[in-house]
Amino acid sequence: MVLVNLGAAYPNQLLTVAFKGSAKSLASQIEGKTITAVGTIIAYKGKPEIVVLDTNKVQIKL
Repeated sequence: MVLVNLGAAYPNQLLTVAFKGSAKSLASQIEGKTITAVGTIIAYKGKPEIVVLDTNKVQIKL
């Protein structure tokens, strides 16, 4: 699993995007990029988290 914290560093992040399964392979491609992620939103330790399982659910913009 690869966790991307948005808005601030852990534990003060506003949102976390969790890349699991085949989506983990995208982690090396997203640094410094804008992404769109589609997945299930859950509450984890009181913070929103989007769980992305499939590479097709992530768009990487230059």
